Amino acid sequence: PLAHWTSPATEVRYPSRWRVQVASAGLELQIEPWLAAQELPLSFRYWEGAVKVTGSAPGQGYVELTGY
Repeated sequence: PLAHWTSPATEVRYPSRWRVQVASAGLELQIEPWLAAQELPLSFRYWEGAVKVTGSAPGQGYVELTGY
């Protein structure tokens, strides 16, 4: 991860920016959430949210994080 976000409610630290490289496909991407504060207050720690993708193939996506 290139960056992290810490939840003020649970103090859990989540990765919040990634670099993805696929040399064989000529891809170099950076992925980051549109809004870092997308943690869900369930019985377990869970973060999910919309992300933007920049780089050689820009777009949008969705990321789910559990186990933090």
